[in-house]
Amino acid sequence: MRIYSSYHDYHSLMRKNNVIVEIPGGTSTPQKDWYPFVMTFNDKSFKSKVGEEIDLSILYNFGAFKNGRSTLYDENSHYYNSFYGAYIIECREKQKVYGFNNKEVNIEEISAVASHDIEALVLDSMGCINPHVCFQNRGKPKILDYISYNNWAVIDCNIYMNSSIHQYNRDCISYIQYGKPPKDYKGDNFPETILAGRIYCRYFPEYNVSILLYIIAPDFEIIEETDREILSRTKITSSDN
Repeated sequence: MRIYSSYHDYHSLMRKNNVIVEIPGGTSTPQKDWYPFVMTFNDKSFKSKVGEEIDLSILYNFGAFKNGRSTLYDENSHYYNSFYGAYIIECREKQKVYGFNNKEVNIEEISAVASHDIEALVLDSMGCINPHVCFQNRGKPKILDYISYNNWAVIDCNIYMNSSIHQYNRDCISYIQYGKPPKDYKGDNFPETILAGRIYCRYFPEYNVSILLYIIAPDFEIIEETDREILSRTKITSSDN
C-alpha cells in the first residue's frame, strides 16, 4: 500500500499546489490504535457526481490490524468503522471556493465530499449495494484557532450509515488494504449504525485549496482522543520553503 500511496502523493493536489499536509500515523501513539501511516488517494469520480470541475486528494487512515484485518470490522473495537485524515479540494471555477459561501461554511458541500468518500470509496469497494450515509449536525459550526491557523470552522455531527462488517462472499478490492472480514461472522451485511464525526474546515488562499481535517469514530470520546493525540499535530506548510 505504501508504494500505491506514494504514487498518488506524487500526483496529488498537494504536489501541484505546493502545500504539504503532514498528519501523524498510528506509530505516533504508544497504543496499537491506528494503521502505521496515513495514505493518499486522488479521486476522479467526485467531480462527476457533483457536476463541477473539482480536484480532490484524500489523506486517510483507519483502525490498526488485529488477527489479519483492520479493527474497522470489529464491532467491539474503539476503532470500528473509524477513519481520520484530510480532504484537499480545489475548484477550477473562478471565484469559487469549495465548502464556503462568502467565507461562511457550506455544510451541504462539506457533507457531500465526506458522504462520497464513505459511500463510493469505502462501502462500495467492499461490495455494499446502495450504501447510505447521512450527516446530522450537532449545533452550529464553531470558529476557532487550530494547528497554528485561525478561522477554522469545526463541525461536530452524528453520522447515520452502513457499517463495514459483512459476510465474506467474494474478494473485493478493498480487502487489499483492510483485510477480509471475519469468516465466522454470520450477522447482517453492512448493518446500519450511528457514528460520531468531526470536521475542521478552512480555505487556504495561498494554495487555492480548501482543507478539511476529519475524524469518524464510534463515539466522541474516541474523537477527542484522536484529535488530541493525532489530528491536532497536523502540520500544513508550503513545499517552497
